[in-house]
Amino acid sequence: MYIPVRILLAVVLLAASVPICIADIRRRRIPDVWSIGGAVAAFLVTLAMGRARLPENTAGAAIAFAAIRLVEQVTDGRIGRGDAKYSALIGFCLGPDGWFWALLAASLSGLVLASCLVALGKIDLDYPLPFAPLLAAGSFFSISCADQLTAAVLGRPA
Repeated sequence: MYIPVRILLAVVLLAASVPICIADIRRRRIPDVWSIGGAVAAFLVTLAMGRARLPENTAGAAIAFAAIRLVEQVTDGRIGRGDAKYSALIGFCLGPDGWFWALLAASLSGLVLASCLVALGKIDLDYPLPFAPLLAAGSFFSISCADQLTAAVLGRPA
């Protein structure tokens, strides 16, 4: 039975995302063992299933890590290095296009969530909202429709 690489990478991402999200919610820290361990597992899956996706996946990881590190610098560390490593895992598993849609979905859902919580008086503007759960939700949104969104934006068939 053949299982596509994309499905296996989604399973690796899910397996790493659960403990990452729990840790970020509880301690506001993302342990390297899950983000780096997940990246190693995703890399090994990609090697075992054929190297065709390796350049795209590696580019996704590099772009994702660099972008979040830039955000970390601009925001004086409000988004941490753990988020950058987790983002690199997401970028590796989903590729650059998938990571873009995951980040967009995470950012928009975070904006809506934070706005609602501020409006309800549950948090103030300085509250450090954990970003990993938003990235996880954005990732699974991306898995479900990134190809269609990218095709629509570029004006080509999905």
